[in-house]
Amino acid sequence: MHLPSPSYWPIVLAAGLPIFAFGIIYTLWLSVVGAIVILAAIYGWATEPPTDPDAAHGHGHDEHGDGHGDDGDGDGHAAITAGAEEAPVG
Repeated sequence: MHLPSPSYWPIVLAAGLPIFAFGIIYTLWLSVVGAIVILAAIYGWATEPPTDPDAAHGHGHDEHGDGHGDDGDGDGHAAITAGAEEAPVG
């Protein structure tokens, strides 16, 4: 299972929501501050680069059944060669 990289932006967004809500209840200026915090958190979270190098290229880590075996013939199974580890006699 692959999870997104850790980020502080969800916490910043969660902090901006009650600031905005208290601003709606008490004063408009506090709601403006909360809205700025919310918009900054959404922008920061959306533009945060992924730390997984394969995620940027669209490659998944699930390599099962991709047709690439150890022997290069594409059947997904390594060929068994008898005596491949033996040194030549000479």
